[in-house]
Amino acid sequence: MKTLNLNIDYQRPQGSIDLISNSALTCDYLDNVIVTKYPELQGQKLRAFARIQRKLDAALEGKLETIDFEDGDFDLIKEAFKDLRFNARLAKYVVYLMDEIDKL
Repeated sequence: MKTLNLNIDYQRPQGSIDLISNSALTCDYLDNVIVTKYPELQGQKLRAFARIQRKLDAALEGKLETIDFEDGDFDLIKEAFKDLRFNARLAKYVVYLMDEIDKL
């Protein structure tokens, strides 16, 4: 079991924090990273991503700051970050999430 902090300080300008919470931004980045790496899924990866999506949704609805992931689901997240292709304009923010994942 891995516990991921969603409320990551992305060092954003103060006004942008009012528009979207750090936790919501983390959930959006996680979803985008996996969808970018795996535009189509099947089998166990499909099931793992479905569990991840449900946990992200529940975290946002409950305004949670952390999510507990089973090891297999977390492995999918870590794998998605390998050789990551992400919008270069967001690099200065995404690296904070990458650092948080690397800690676990």
